[in-house]
Amino acid sequence: MLNSNPNTNGEFWFLATYGPAFRVILDVGANTGQFAERALISCPNASIYCFEPHPKSVEALLRRFRSESRVRVVDKAIGCSSGRAHLFDHADQQGSEHATLVRGVIEHIHQASVASVQVDEIPLDEFVAQEHLDRVDFIKIDVEGSEGAVLRGAATTIGEFKPAAIQLEFNDMNLLSKYTIIDLVNQLSGYKLYRLLPRALVQLRDPWRLENKVYAYQNLIALRRDAFHDLKS
Repeated sequence: MLNSNPNTNGEFWFLATYGPAFRVILDVGANTGQFAERALISCPNASIYCFEPHPKSVEALLRRFRSESRVRVVDKAIGCSSGRAHLFDHADQQGSEHATLVRGVIEHIHQASVASVQVDEIPLDEFVAQEHLDRVDFIKIDVEGSEGAVLRGAATTIGEFKPAAIQLEFNDMNLLSKYTIIDLVNQLSGYKLYRLLPRALVQLRDPWRLENKVYAYQNLIALRRDAFHDLKS
């Protein structure tokens, strides 16, 4: 917990260990593309869809991957409905990694002045249908508190394609969105939930235990129950 560096918190270790099996990756909340850039290396056969709503971050993504045919940049927020939404960010640092659809994150958690921009929002289910995708292997979600909405808008995709793994952050922003690990377990009934460590996964066997009610920064991995048979539960 409390380690947001992907080089040392297990995020890049997970990609290197299990990523070679992935063919279609949905990077929800791509920011400027640090995760996607590593996925290109660790997942050599994967196409990567980078979803990012902030105009400044979209510009950075397009520059970063302008010559990379395996990356598609989608300038939309991902949620549970289609339309327009307010994206909140630091007033003096637009396009930051803290940009969020959850009102109050910037002002209360980061204790900073807030500004907002209007962005397009779409559910993953709608995007997957529009693009006629025929598989989804890995969904990475980094959306600063709106994880529950992303998963609600991806229920059909998850049910039909049964991605091998779903990664998401869990932290104090979920207090504002009123989303718990218990909610996550209920949304992903066909999956086993693990806490990501620097070089390991530890299964969360009982979401009601006290340590699973701690809203400190952490990365969680939901693995489809029949995926990665070599992984000890």
